[in-house]
This record gives sequence, structure tokens and C-alpha cells, in this order.
Amino acid sequence: MKCANRIRLLVVHVHASAVCMITACAIAAVEPMHTAVPAETGFSSLASILSSVDALWEKRPSTCFRYIDYIAEAMNNLAAYGVAPEGAVVLLEEDIPSLFEHICRLPVQPNLENSGFRVYEKWRMLGALSRQIAALKNSKQTWLGMATEIGSIRAQIIPGYNYEPRRLNISDVRKTKTEMLAMQEENDRKNFEAQYQGRLRLICHNLESTIENIRRFAASLPPDERKLFLDKIKELARSDEGEAKLLDEPAEPFPPYRAGRISAEVARIIASRASPDARKQFLDKIKAESGYTEEELKILDAPFE
Repeated sequence: MKCANRIRLLVVHVHASAVCMITACAIAAVEPMHTAVPAETGFSSLASILSSVDALWEKRPSTCFRYIDYIAEAMNNLAAYGVAPEGAVVLLEEDIPSLFEHICRLPVQPNLENSGFRVYEKWRMLGALSRQIAALKNSKQTWLGMATEIGSIRAQIIPGYNYEPRRLNISDVRKTKTEMLAMQEENDRKNFEAQYQGRLRLICHNLESTIENIRRFAASLPPDERKLFLDKIKELARSDEGEAKLLDEPAEPFPPYRAGRISAEVARIIASRASPDARKQFLDKIKAESGYTEEELKILDAPFE
């Protein structure tokens, strides 16, 4: 009975207005000595999620990435298997774009200690969301946002940058304490700049999957709209000639996506965990609302073992 009630709760959220996103908040399992993510369960508002993101980004950006990655992974699991992780938090699909936009706006001040690490973690968060969550993967605004981030990163790269650490020499022994401190501060500044430039270049050297996803999304657009979209992507991302040609090449579109609709296979997984009465009520409801094809209806109506 307890299991059936849990499934009914999941079903209510799935059909409240859209497919729900489950965010696994058991971050203590990742970093038990530094748990900074609230361990709330049940429904969580967008404001609560964004507050957690801001707190983590300020103090522990690596944990912030893990938090966002759990959100993306849990949403992907729900879409594929209909299973919500234990201790999960629910976020409605309609709030997902706001979460993505919030990550895009997270500040990264260049050339400071850990600036390189922060810009890289921010890019990983955007990648985790756009790669795994269907609602974002199938949204034009997502890929325009990713292109904007790529353009911002490329604009900060210093052409021909080469850094060699300064080594102490015999003349340094005559420097005053103040002069030595100033020299150390300048060395630190150059080290931070070098780390930042290195991370920017690392991101730009690993854009293949992002470019491929942009091409796949564009393939689903009508020809005229596709051209306008890709022209805007090239402008925002500061694409060179080679990348521009790659974006124009044909690609296989993403599978069809319908917001607020779960597949027949996932629906059966959810139904199989409910009591017979709750199962029938659930299946009758989604068959009436979700516009399944005849083949999908056969899957739903097949006997349960």
C-alpha cells in the first residue's frame, strides 16, 4: 500500500501540468563532510532550487555542479524509466527554462583565484542540463543561450597567449619586503590569468557534442526558420568558417518531443508499481489525455504479469 501511494503521488506530479523533474538531493552521499545542499523531500519551488544554487555557487562550485547534474540525471531517468530517486525533490517542467537561464547568469569574474575552475564548472552545468533534459534539448532558447556562452568564452581568449612563470634570480635577494610582496602578487595574478585562459581554451577544444546537438535541433525546423536560427547561432558563438560550414551540414533530428507526455513504456513502468485499482485509474486517465497512437495503446493495454 505504501508503494502504491508513492506511485500515485508521482502520477499526480507528472500530470499536474507537465512532466516533472526529479532532483536528487542526497548530496551528502557525494560530499559527506561538506553537505551544503538542503535535504528536503517532496515538492520544491523554483525559488528554493535557485536559492540552493546561489548558495552553492558562492561557496562550493564543484558541489553546485553535482547538484545540477543530479537534477539533469534524475529528469533523464524519469523520462526513460519512470523511476524517482529516493529522497528526491520535484520541480515542474515549466520551471526548467528559468533554471537554465539562472545558470547562464551565474557570475564568473576573470583572472582571480579559482576563476578558471568556476568558468569550467558553469559550462559543465549548462552542458548537463542541455544534454539530458528533453524540454531544454528541444528548445530554441536553450541553444541560443549555449551559443551566447560560447561567444562570451571565445571573446575572452587572448590570441597567442603564452605564459612562463617568473623564477627568482640573484638580484631578487636585494629587494625589500614590500617589493617582494608586490612581485608575489604580480606572479599570483599572472598564474590566475594563465589558469583562466587554459580553462577557456579547454572548453573551446571540446565543443563537438554541443555543435552536434545544435545541428540536430536545427534539423527539426522548417528550412527558412532553420537558416535564420543557424545564422544567429554563428553570430552569437563567434563561429569561424569551419564551424559555420559544419553547422550547415545535414543532421539527424532529435526524436519527437511533446511536453507533458510520457511514453507508453514509461507509463507501464509507473502503472506496474501501483495497486490494480490505482493502475486502472492511472491508465484510463493518461489514455484519455495523452493522444497515444494505436500501437502505444496496445502497449498500455497488454496484460501485467
